[in-house]
Amino acid sequence: MNRRSVLFLIALIVTSVSTLRADDWRHTWNIGDKPEFEFHSNDAGIDITAMPGKTMDAYVETKGYRINDDDVRITQRQEGDRVMLEVHVAPHHFMIGAYMLKVNVTLPENTLLRVNTSDGHIRVNGIKAESRLQSGDGSVEVSRFDGALWAHTGDGHIKADGRFDQLDLSTGDGHIDLDIDSGSKLTNSWEIHTHDGSVHARIPSELKADLDVDTGDGRIDSDIPVTIQGSLSRSRLRGTMNGGGPLFRVHTGDGSIHLSRR
Repeated sequence: MNRRSVLFLIALIVTSVSTLRADDWRHTWNIGDKPEFEFHSNDAGIDITAMPGKTMDAYVETKGYRINDDDVRITQRQEGDRVMLEVHVAPHHFMIGAYMLKVNVTLPENTLLRVNTSDGHIRVNGIKAESRLQSGDGSVEVSRFDGALWAHTGDGHIKADGRFDQLDLSTGDGHIDLDIDSGSKLTNSWEIHTHDGSVHARIPSELKADLDVDTGDGRIDSDIPVTIQGSLSRSRLRGTMNGGGPLFRVHTGDGSIHLSRR
């Protein structure tokens, strides 16, 4: 390739980057007293924030994509108080520049959530309702939560804080950071699992549970009051908190576990 061709190619790339397309999409749904929100995507993260009111609002913002059937396809429908939103990104084999896709949703705090993305983060703030969150590849972060939570990712960290009635967290590759508020109660078993990563859980002293904590390759540190059952080792801890209760299992295949009083 001669010098003139190289300069032309550089100019083409610079021009392409500087003129990346931008697009956006907005929608508002009016809902009643028992709202539900379901989200699906093959390649987009989502941020969900609780807000007062009787509406759900979604805003999708892109850079480098167009919102249409051939690029980023958005499908929405409503059935009573249930809203379903899908964001599908067409495959792109050759991409130049900084491409961006953001999905932001605000909704009432008592909205039941079902979120599933193949590739992207999930962030949830202020929800007080049952939530099931699944990412194939991306972090999951839940703050100021109240209720039953299931959160799973194939690859990424999980961070959660709030008051929990049910808790099931798992990641294939990433650490888990958990902050359990006072008032949380095990109505049945809780499960915290990472295949490869550390776990740090802050636990209120009044929680009643049967603890089963182990790591395949790491150590366990704990400063919570536990009545030990069986033998104690650096990689296994079994015992009861406050007389016991449903099973609270914490496991990592490769990483340390730290349990501390909240």
